[in-house]
Amino acid sequence: MLKGISVNNKAEFGRALVDLLTLNSLPVAINVLVAAMIGRYGDDEDFLKRLAKEQFGFLMNQSLFTREFAGILAGRGYEGPAGLRPISDIYRLGQAISSTAEDGEVNRTLLTQLNKVAGTLFHYPAIQLQRTVEGAKALWEGTTQNPLVLLRGPTKAERGE
Repeated sequence: MLKGISVNNKAEFGRALVDLLTLNSLPVAINVLVAAMIGRYGDDEDFLKRLAKEQFGFLMNQSLFTREFAGILAGRGYEGPAGLRPISDIYRLGQAISSTAEDGEVNRTLLTQLNKVAGTLFHYPAIQLQRTVEGAKALWEGTTQNPLVLLRGPTKAERGE
């Protein structure tokens, strides 16, 4: 599209910039505008902030290896193939850190996500470790007497939820 466009020829360069702007910004702006008009985003979300998120995600979708992160930055999750699981785990960890920063206290979700990311990065069985630790806690607190809870993890009732 830009091949043969001379930067010195201001008319050609200006037309090329208008074409790029139209192709890259107009579809996103129309999409966000229509979604805002039908009430998809709610009243509390700022239109310009949503437009910037969607525009950034749209631009990232055009590049190889950045498209996996585009949904994350646009506010959507990423559930790609199993080989790219660290991306979705790190995204969820970021959400847990964000909610912990707002609440001011460490919660179960943050610890679970930290364990999952560490398990993915350091190659240990994170889910089984989590089940064993939660099962030991349930046994220690006396919410269950079943020793198999160390293998399968506690149920919601045994966790006290």
